[in-house]
Amino acid sequence: MTTTTTTTSSTVVTSTTSTTSTTTTVTSTTAPPPTTSTTTSSTTTSTTTLPSVTTTTTTSTVTTSTSSTLTTSTTNTSSTTVSTTTTATSTTSTSTTLAGISSCPAGGKIDVVTTLVPGPNTFNSNVILAIEVDVGYPAAASLPGTGFLSVDDPADPATVVALLSADFSGQGINLYDGSPTFFDADTAAPFKLKTLLTLNPTANLIFNQTVPFERARFTCTPGAALTAASFPCTITSEVDVVSRTIPVDQRPACSVSLSAP
Repeated sequence: MTTTTTTTSSTVVTSTTSTTSTTTTVTSTTAPPPTTSTTTSSTTTSTTTLPSVTTTTTTSTVTTSTSSTLTTSTTNTSSTTVSTTTTATSTTSTSTTLAGISSCPAGGKIDVVTTLVPGPNTFNSNVILAIEVDVGYPAAASLPGTGFLSVDDPADPATVVALLSADFSGQGINLYDGSPTFFDADTAAPFKLKTLLTLNPTANLIFNQTVPFERARFTCTPGAALTAASFPCTITSEVDVVSRTIPVDQRPACSVSLSAP
């Protein structure tokens, strides 16, 4: 884009010289005849008119579009001391498939066995007084009953849900030493068997060792595809003897295996 601007200007320059006019009269009385001396200064005003000047200015305007990327990195650092109570939910599950189990057995029943396996970061410096372990299951499997399930004798083979660490001698872990609750959430997907244990300190549940946890007997359609991955296991809460919620990363892993009854 080119813009041409024509400017015509007429400039008058006036130069003024100011002179002070002084008349001095000197009268001499010592020598005849008297002499008079006069000095005269004049003021001159000079006016100069400059001719008109026409100036033509041509301006070229170039528009350039420049795209640049500005990356701003802001680092906020704060140091805060806060006392909080945190309730965390685990989202990690570990499954193990037994060799040879890839479908529902011919008898139409399958046992889902869960085992709690501590790792290097698992909390093990105190006993656990409460824990909830949830086992999901597919639509191809089901538990007899719905909602709250009965707590039956773990030694009875017909028991649908049985806790596996049941040392009634008081020397080992006894998951029945307290109040166990089994709840079948089967009204809408995702279906889950929720096991909540409220334990006494004498239950001796401490994760310094692998803990056999539960065996749940599901009904299924013979031949239907089922693997350990079909039954994800999650520890959704864990509380120690001083009512401290154990962080998710300090809880044991939950391993799942399948077997035919």
